[in-house]
Amino acid sequence: ASHLILIDGAADVSEHQAKRIEPSIARLNKTYDSQAQYVSELRAIYESLGVTWSTPLEESARYEIEERDGRWHTKADADIIDEDFNSLRTFDSEAIFSALTCPIFVVHCEGVLDDAPLFLRKHFGRMLTSAKRIEKVTTTANHYTVACEEQEDVMREVRRFLES
Repeated sequence: ASHLILIDGAADVSEHQAKRIEPSIARLNKTYDSQAQYVSELRAIYESLGVTWSTPLEESARYEIEERDGRWHTKADADIIDEDFNSLRTFDSEAIFSALTCPIFVVHCEGVLDDAPLFLRKHFGRMLTSAKRIEKVTTTANHYTVACEEQEDVMREVRRFLES
């Protein structure tokens, strides 16, 4: 790859993130009476995280749930997602980032989820000191608003990085 862009990720994971992510993983094991009930619950979760609900989000929510045996279940395999999340705890950012030679651009989202951002500044420390060619910027968006809404400040910085 010629460039690597990381949007609020690949930092060191601690119990700080687990406390914020595990409720989302638990949601994947629930069953629902209807598709509408799931969409409504998901909308409430996103809105509580500061995300403006939109048609694409609603379409995505409707896509990710299916009816089986008269109940509605998410299509996601909660065990695989849980396994994936747990693998982040053993992610060796020092080894990975010290081996990369391409320019790396990291966006750190400082917007809060409950009482703090998903990643704190200290979670990026090993990445920043291990990588050879890395640039980090911050945004006031949170982890979810940067993924679900257009963030012109972030896009402007990404374009600048890719053009440099």
